[in-house]
Amino acid sequence: MKKGFTLIELLAVIVILAIIALIASPIVVGLIEDSNKQAAERSTEAVASAAKTRSALNQMNPTTYPKITTAKDLPVDNAPTAGTVTYNSDGTIALSGVVFGSYTCTYTNAAGAACTK
Repeated sequence: MKKGFTLIELLAVIVILAIIALIASPIVVGLIEDSNKQAAERSTEAVASAAKTRSALNQMNPTTYPKITTAKDLPVDNAPTAGTVTYNSDGTIALSGVVFGSYTCTYTNAAGAACTK
């Protein structure tokens, strides 16, 4: 008597693995997209923090620390490729059109960061 698996048994295992892969792949892709969006939102918050710091420095010494209105010019790691910084009269800041990869983000003090693809 020979030991081993029949062709039918092997094909059954392959079909089951294929079904599992088809079910799991959209879930994994969704998780990756969610984590990329969260990373873009956290990066936008880091840019906002840098803009707030720059605004405070500007109030202390406007000659040495002029206001930066382009988000990519702020000194942060993983700087955005585009975006506008707006300094409001009440001391808050707003970011618009901040681009991280395929995400475009906005930031306001009231709403925080929000990104869309």
